[in-house]
Amino acid sequence: MENTMSSYRGMDRAALDAAYNNTAAVADSGKLLADFQARSDRLRAARRRYVDLRYGPAERNRIDYFAADSSGPVRIFGPCRSPSSAIGRSAASAASRTSAAT
Repeated sequence: MENTMSSYRGMDRAALDAAYNNTAAVADSGKLLADFQARSDRLRAARRRYVDLRYGPAERNRIDYFAADSSGPVRIFGPCRSPSSAIGRSAASAASRTSAAT
């Protein structure tokens, strides 16, 4: 389906593309992304991890859980809308299984 929208709030396609191109807008974005990847790789190598935990029926309903050094609260970044949501219950369950296993 071809996009027939000629403008949005006074911006044409080129202006919209430029507005949403964070790689071009952020100085040294390549260096920042490489640093982020390197730090992520180090964390994955250093921490116990549980990847692709399902919290719902859809293919993309998955999270990765990285255990902390000690017990404590779990913080989740993602589509969680309330503590009683499926993702919140799934992460709490993963955290309690991890605590019981250590």
